[in-house]
Amino acid sequence: NGSRCLKSVLDSLREGILVGSGCANGEVFELALNKSEEELKEAIKYYDYIEVQPPKIYICSLERDEYKDIDYEYMVCDTIKKIIRVSKELGKMVVATSDCHYLHPNQKEYRDIYISCPQLGGGIHPLARCVNTPPQHFRSTDEMLVDFGFLGPDLAHEIVVTNPNLIADMVEEI
Repeated sequence: NGSRCLKSVLDSLREGILVGSGCANGEVFELALNKSEEELKEAIKYYDYIEVQPPKIYICSLERDEYKDIDYEYMVCDTIKKIIRVSKELGKMVVATSDCHYLHPNQKEYRDIYISCPQLGGGIHPLARCVNTPPQHFRSTDEMLVDFGFLGPDLAHEIVVTNPNLIADMVEEI
């Protein structure tokens, strides 16, 4: 799942760093799904920009008994809309990211093998408990626009095209 950093360490080094909210396993989606709007607002305030992923990426988050009788697609899309609304209220830019872990959809089986293997140092991968692991292939702009079509064409374009380009423009070339 990549490198992790304590917020206290990040805070001490924050100058010149853009901090995004992270993937589907991050605190923002979980708070938007299960906690109060005030708790969500407090979390969002910490970040420079907020990330949302295509609805299918969140499938594992809803593989719990308490969600078994709920319309998954509606719940995820509604939660993403809530994240966007609250972020905009707080003046935070929202960007759509694909949470890409492999290039082509047919490479999912290799990721699934990796997920099911014991991790170095012990333990299991966070997605190992999932019945259906998320499809985390590289998505083209057109694919992302389709994935976020439930937001309407203008908002989908904003978070898939406009805002990621604004973030890219904030980063100095090395």
